[in-house]
Amino acid sequence: MKVPILEKEWLGAIREIVHVKIMGKNIDLETDAMIDTGSPDTFLSLTDLASKTRIPYTSYKKEKLVGIGATKMNMINLGICKIIFHDIEDKPVPINHNLFGGIPTTRDGYIIPTIIGKDFLDNHSLNIIGKPGKKYLKEYEED
Repeated sequence: MKVPILEKEWLGAIREIVHVKIMGKNIDLETDAMIDTGSPDTFLSLTDLASKTRIPYTSYKKEKLVGIGATKMNMINLGICKIIFHDIEDKPVPINHNLFGGIPTTRDGYIIPTIIGKDFLDNHSLNIIGKPGKKYLKEYEED
Protein backbone atom coordinates (compact mmCIF):
# COMPACT_ATOMS: atom_id res chain seq x y z
CA MET A 1 0.00 0.00 0.00
CA LYS A 2 1.29 3.44 -0.96
CA VAL A 3 -1.15 6.34 -0.58
CA PRO A 4 -0.21 9.72 -2.07
CA ILE A 5 -0.13 12.65 0.34
CA LEU A 6 -1.00 16.18 -0.75
CA GLU A 7 0.82 19.09 0.84
CA LYS A 8 -1.30 22.18 1.44
CA GLU A 9 -0.79 25.38 3.38
CA TRP A 10 -3.03 25.69 6.42
CA LEU A 11 -2.66 28.27 9.20
CA GLY A 12 0.70 29.43 7.87
CA ALA A 13 2.40 26.03 7.55
CA ILE A 14 2.57 23.22 5.00
CA ARG A 15 0.42 20.29 6.17
CA GLU A 16 0.13 16.70 4.95
CA ILE A 17 -3.36 15.91 3.66
CA VAL A 18 -5.06 12.72 2.42
CA HIS A 19 -8.47 12.40 0.82
CA VAL A 20 -10.60 9.76 2.59
CA LYS A 21 -14.04 8.23 2.48
CA ILE A 22 -15.40 7.36 5.92
CA MET A 23 -18.22 4.88 6.47
CA GLY A 24 -19.81 3.88 9.77
CA LYS A 25 -23.05 4.07 11.71
CA ASN A 26 -24.76 7.27 10.44
CA ILE A 27 -21.54 8.19 8.59
CA ASP A 28 -20.94 8.08 4.84
CA LEU A 29 -18.77 10.99 3.75
CA GLU A 30 -15.71 12.08 1.83
CA THR A 31 -13.32 14.67 3.19
CA ASP A 32 -9.72 15.81 3.31
CA ALA A 33 -7.97 14.78 6.52
CA MET A 34 -4.77 16.24 7.92
CA ILE A 35 -2.14 13.76 9.08
CA ASP A 36 -1.08 14.94 12.53
CA THR A 37 1.55 12.83 14.28
CA GLY A 38 1.12 15.02 17.38
CA SER A 39 -2.58 14.21 17.75
CA PRO A 40 -3.24 11.22 20.01
CA ASP A 41 -6.56 10.46 18.29
CA THR A 42 -8.09 10.19 14.84
CA PHE A 43 -11.28 12.23 14.69
CA LEU A 44 -13.88 13.91 12.52
CA SER A 45 -13.90 17.69 12.74
CA LEU A 46 -16.94 19.50 14.06
CA THR A 47 -17.45 20.89 10.55
CA ASP A 48 -17.62 17.39 9.04
CA LEU A 49 -19.78 16.10 11.92
CA ALA A 50 -22.29 18.92 11.59
CA SER A 51 -22.48 19.19 7.81
CA LYS A 52 -21.80 15.69 6.48
CA THR A 53 -23.37 13.27 9.00
CA ARG A 54 -26.69 12.64 10.68
CA ILE A 55 -25.09 12.13 14.05
CA PRO A 56 -26.80 13.89 16.98
CA TYR A 57 -23.36 14.64 18.39
CA THR A 58 -24.61 17.04 21.07
CA SER A 59 -26.35 14.11 22.79
CA TYR A 60 -23.26 11.86 22.82
CA LYS A 61 -21.34 11.25 26.03
CA LYS A 62 -17.98 12.99 26.00
CA GLU A 63 -15.32 10.25 26.33
CA LYS A 64 -12.31 12.40 27.08
CA LEU A 65 -10.76 15.84 26.80
CA VAL A 66 -7.58 16.15 24.72
CA GLY A 67 -5.37 19.02 23.67
CA ILE A 68 -4.83 19.58 19.95
CA GLY A 69 -2.24 22.33 19.86
CA ALA A 70 -3.59 25.04 22.13
CA THR A 71 -7.21 23.90 21.64
CA LYS A 72 -9.06 21.60 24.02
CA MET A 73 -11.34 19.07 22.31
CA ASN A 74 -14.06 16.91 23.83
CA MET A 75 -13.95 13.53 22.09
CA ILE A 76 -17.10 11.52 21.44
CA ASN A 77 -16.75 7.88 20.39
CA LEU A 78 -18.25 7.21 16.95
CA GLY A 79 -17.25 3.53 16.99
CA ILE A 80 -15.47 1.42 14.40
CA CYS A 81 -15.56 3.05 10.98
CA LYS A 82 -14.12 2.09 7.62
CA ILE A 83 -11.62 4.71 6.48
CA ILE A 84 -10.91 4.31 2.78
CA PHE A 85 -7.85 5.76 1.06
CA HIS A 86 -6.85 5.39 -2.60
CA ASP A 87 -3.35 4.14 -3.39
CA ILE A 88 -1.07 5.32 -6.21
CA GLU A 89 -2.92 2.99 -8.63
CA ASP A 90 -6.27 4.48 -7.47
CA LYS A 91 -7.26 1.20 -5.79
CA PRO A 92 -9.32 1.58 -2.60
CA VAL A 93 -7.51 0.76 0.64
CA PRO A 94 -10.09 0.24 3.44
CA ILE A 95 -8.92 0.26 7.06
CA ASN A 96 -11.23 -0.28 10.05
CA HIS A 97 -10.51 2.03 12.96
CA ASN A 98 -12.23 3.41 16.06
CA LEU A 99 -13.12 6.99 15.17
CA PHE A 100 -13.87 9.92 17.43
CA GLY A 101 -15.73 13.17 16.85
CA GLY A 102 -13.79 16.22 17.99
CA ILE A 103 -15.90 18.93 19.63
CA PRO A 104 -13.83 22.04 20.44
CA THR A 105 -14.45 23.68 23.80
CA THR A 106 -14.06 27.17 22.28
CA ARG A 107 -14.99 28.78 18.96
CA ASP A 108 -11.27 29.03 18.07
CA GLY A 109 -11.25 25.25 17.65
CA TYR A 110 -13.87 25.28 14.89
CA ILE A 111 -11.11 25.61 12.29
CA ILE A 112 -9.48 22.28 13.23
CA PRO A 113 -9.94 19.81 10.34
CA THR A 114 -10.58 16.09 10.37
CA ILE A 115 -7.41 14.45 11.68
CA ILE A 116 -5.59 11.18 11.02
CA GLY A 117 -3.74 10.85 14.32
CA LYS A 118 -0.92 8.90 15.91
CA ASP A 119 -3.31 6.15 17.05
CA PHE A 120 -4.21 5.37 13.43
CA LEU A 121 -0.61 5.44 12.19
CA ASP A 122 0.65 3.25 15.06
CA ASN A 123 -2.23 0.74 15.10
CA HIS A 124 -1.93 0.11 11.36
CA SER A 125 1.89 0.35 11.13
CA LEU A 126 1.86 3.33 8.76
CA ASN A 127 4.66 5.79 8.11
CA ILE A 128 5.04 8.94 6.08
CA ILE A 129 7.78 8.43 3.49
CA GLY A 130 9.28 10.51 0.69
CA LYS A 131 10.47 14.06 0.33
CA PRO A 132 8.71 17.44 0.17
CA GLY A 133 6.35 17.50 -2.79
CA LYS A 134 6.35 13.70 -3.14
CA LYS A 135 5.19 12.03 0.07
CA TYR A 136 3.25 8.85 0.72
CA LEU A 137 1.54 6.98 3.52
CA LYS A 138 3.02 3.48 3.52
CA GLU A 139 2.99 0.36 5.68
CA TYR A 140 6.09 -0.06 7.81
CA GLU A 141 8.47 -2.69 6.46
CA GLU A 142 11.10 -4.34 8.62
CA ASP A 143 14.59 -4.63 7.17
